[in-house]
Amino acid sequence: MTEGCPPMRYFCTYLNAGYLNRVIVLIESMRKWIPAFELHVLAFDNDVTNCLSPEIFPEVKIVSLADFENRNPDVAATKAVRTRAEYFFTCTGAWTYDVLHQHPMIDILSYIDVDICFFAPAESIFEELGNGSILITEHHFHPAKQSAIIYGRYNVGLLCFRNSIIGLACLKKWRNQCVEWCYDRLEDGKFADQKYLDVWPELYGKDVVVTRQLVNLGPWGLQSDDIRLDNGCIYIGSEGNLIAYHFQGVRQFSKRHYYLGFYFPFCPINIIQYLYDPYIEALNRVNKQSNLCNYTHGRYGKQGILYQMTTGYWFNNSSLCRLVWWVHHYLLRL
Repeated sequence: MTEGCPPMRYFCTYLNAGYLNRVIVLIESMRKWIPAFELHVLAFDNDVTNCLSPEIFPEVKIVSLADFENRNPDVAATKAVRTRAEYFFTCTGAWTYDVLHQHPMIDILSYIDVDICFFAPAESIFEELGNGSILITEHHFHPAKQSAIIYGRYNVGLLCFRNSIIGLACLKKWRNQCVEWCYDRLEDGKFADQKYLDVWPELYGKDVVVTRQLVNLGPWGLQSDDIRLDNGCIYIGSEGNLIAYHFQGVRQFSKRHYYLGFYFPFCPINIIQYLYDPYIEALNRVNKQSNLCNYTHGRYGKQGILYQMTTGYWFNNSSLCRLVWWVHHYLLRL
């Protein structure tokens, strides 16, 4: 690293065309809060390769699914017996290991889900890792959602691996475990690619750092409106400022109509105002700028307005719906 220059931070992720608007919003947030970074992308289809052109996204390094599968035939062999989502999960550890194997000069590689967005400088993540080899993030389940811990104490959304003996050993073992078994169900103490992480602190001891920061916080950790904006930073209760939020479960049905995910039967207004409204606005802007139309069409969009309003839907920029939301929010606080 040249003296006075920020350290280069390396990330990897994967996606198909359905998540293009999300990855562009992620990249925009990384540009704002990470001075120097590379994002290695595994492209599951040609639309991803065509959209993330090097002229517009010089930070992005793309590898096609065919090239990845040619180097990892054991991973490709699982495609026939797994659903699309399960195959994505299977690729998480394998793709992360593949990037480190192909780029041995990388010192620390962070896997990141495409539906994450940064809200503050990310350098403190790497400072917290220090001399450790692995950084993981807890779900921090809200007490009302604690039962979900059966699916894993830690969330795969953001993980850091040092290119060291311990870091590579952990990553390679995880890769091989997911190739052997990675299904979207609970079975014998396993769940997808996630439950494997539960034993890492015990297996690798002080080489594992469980972050204490609000990194990869998701809807599973939010329940109340104890969230505020102060000097451009988002704060959650007394836990500090939010560095990165995981917008897991968001589904968009039109420009103004979206679903927050099953974690919110009815979402408090401050969470809407400071997190979800800006995120949806960013997705809409990216859709327009990049000529994308990544809307989901399904059974949820056919329900009536009362059903939609009580199951996490929101009509952005609709005065009537916002008024109903505020009234309901006020009554809940009485």
